[in-house]
Amino acid sequence: MVWLFWPVLLGFARRWESDPQYSHGPMIPLVAVAIVWMRGVPTDDQSLAPSWWGLPLLVTGLLLKLVGGFYYFESLEAVSLIPAASGACLMLAGGRLFQSLWPAIVFLLFMMPLPYRLEVGVLQPLQNLATSVSTFALQTLGFASRHEGNVVWIGTTPVGVAEACSGLRMLTGFAALAAAAAFVVERERWKRIVLLLSALPVALICNVCRVTLMGLVHAVTENSDIHGMLHDVLGWLMPLGAAALLWAELLMLDCLFIADDETPEKSTLEAEPDRPRATTIPEHSGSTQELTHA
Repeated sequence: MVWLFWPVLLGFARRWESDPQYSHGPMIPLVAVAIVWMRGVPTDDQSLAPSWWGLPLLVTGLLLKLVGGFYYFESLEAVSLIPAASGACLMLAGGRLFQSLWPAIVFLLFMMPLPYRLEVGVLQPLQNLATSVSTFALQTLGFASRHEGNVVWIGTTPVGVAEACSGLRMLTGFAALAAAAAFVVERERWKRIVLLLSALPVALICNVCRVTLMGLVHAVTENSDIHGMLHDVLGWLMPLGAAALLWAELLMLDCLFIADDETPEKSTLEAEPDRPRATTIPEHSGSTQELTHA
């Protein structure tokens, strides 16, 4: 499998190095290992039980790889790595150990570049949204601003919103962050799904904040060195801001929806500890005189 997928992995590495949209790619395998470590892996003697149930997954992945290579469909070749790796792990480790490994295998999807059509279809709307919302935020803060295309004018100072600032990189990176948190945190399933779905609004909020701050700095100073330094600093701080927003969201969900594990009988007895309990007198078969005497 390493020999078969080696060209695909080299393609990933070249894309990570050349495209800033996927600069988070090298971190994904490391985070996948961390997910396995945090979830825990059973280490008893019965945990390792190879199973032939992984053979259909392995064959499916290899067939997808062959079809993608024959038709020069790079995205299909990339995705084929997931079922192939899942089938190999299930065959070698068994179902019990695979339950701890499958989240890390699925998480590897985030290291793969998006298909070209999907990337082009998403990039322009995100860029336009970041431009218009940032312009509105600057107007709300009291700055005379307008936008023409993907250029925000603050007075007579133009601030261009490039494709790298569209938010696609934040969206893919923050989706990976939300998925890692959903796999690791011990919460109800619906809370983890909400946490995963919130990656899109969190990415949009963080990107709009970054573009707005850059616009404010451009309005205050024209020093290009300060502009470049702030651009890099904000790029490093945005993942921390996204992690803080996801953590705040999880706390809010825990405060709004409290899980009650107690039974009603236990809760009632604990709420009224001094209330005497009702006793039941057993039925006796005897005369009225014996019952009265008793």
